[in-house]
Amino acid sequence: VRPQPFLDVAGLITDGFNEQGLLSAAFAPDYRSSGRFYVYYTDTDGDIRVVEYRRSAGDPLQADPGSARPLLRIEHSENDNHNGGLALFGPDRLLYIGVGDGGSAGDPDRNGQNLSVLLGKILRIDPLPQGGRPYGIPQGNPFAGQPGARPEIFQYGLRNPWRFSFDPGTGAEIIGDVGQDNFEEVDYLPRGEQAGANLGWSAFEGDARYNEDQQAPGAVPPILAYSLEGDACAVTG
Repeated sequence: VRPQPFLDVAGLITDGFNEQGLLSAAFAPDYRSSGRFYVYYTDTDGDIRVVEYRRSAGDPLQADPGSARPLLRIEHSENDNHNGGLALFGPDRLLYIGVGDGGSAGDPDRNGQNLSVLLGKILRIDPLPQGGRPYGIPQGNPFAGQPGARPEIFQYGLRNPWRFSFDPGTGAEIIGDVGQDNFEEVDYLPRGEQAGANLGWSAFEGDARYNEDQQAPGAVPPILAYSLEGDACAVTG
């Protein structure tokens, strides 16, 4: 480990004990030539930020703090928890961003099933500037052009997708979604069944019905749901 950090963002973040702070970083697939990477953190207002940086032109083992280019700012509620936290390049070389539902218990703002907000979703963007915007909306994003829906949304109905991944062999997506009080879940979406998938929160917690006032049309049940009874803990990846 080098004694000098590659990048120090300590002055930019909220380092709360409750799921806040520096949450992930993702290096662009063409990092060797472009030097681009993306940092996901909660800022000093407690809001979610995804910011592009570039490595230093003078030292390839040092980032350039002055290269910061903001991509996303997602306003969070007054709650500290459920920020999500993973920025990840998928097999399509696009940037996927897992965002929690805004926190507290039981999705009080009903964000999970609301397509007009980015909370409680997995987003998919092209992180390069496009059309005067800091990022582009990829072809195939399921809600692009739908009135009242955010075009960045790729999947919805998530509580706090803290970590997810793609199977390098099949392209399947595997999501660990933190539960409420009774069940934790792992979701599995084969290639071709990912765009627009509804994972059910907060109409469902795992396989069980949760908020009766919520409908979750076409909800995809988890491939694994386990009880929090006994010594079981939250799913983290």
